[in-house]
Amino acid sequence: MPVVRRGGHGDTAMSRREKLSHDHAIKKGGERAMVKVKTFTSEIKIFHTIQELSQLDEQVNNFISGEGIKQVVSVSDTCTTGDTGTTIGIIRTVAYEES
Repeated sequence: MPVVRRGGHGDTAMSRREKLSHDHAIKKGGERAMVKVKTFTSEIKIFHTIQELSQLDEQVNNFISGEGIKQVVSVSDTCTTGDTGTTIGIIRTVAYEES
């Protein structure tokens, strides 16, 4: 269901996705903030999963601290599978506000 935004130039319909994007683009005091997305990947090998996930966590944490990111909006993990259905990798997506 579209959200109706009322303004000085008449009413315009805005989808929920557009509204969320718009809301995330506004900071306190009316400043605009750019939301960016960074994707990280890791291969998952049998009996090495804990080590590989720790390395992925370290890679993401180094990116966040190295880039001076102050606000993380979202973190999401997705597994990739091989022909037999076994997990062979992980994709971690981080959405953050540009400083």
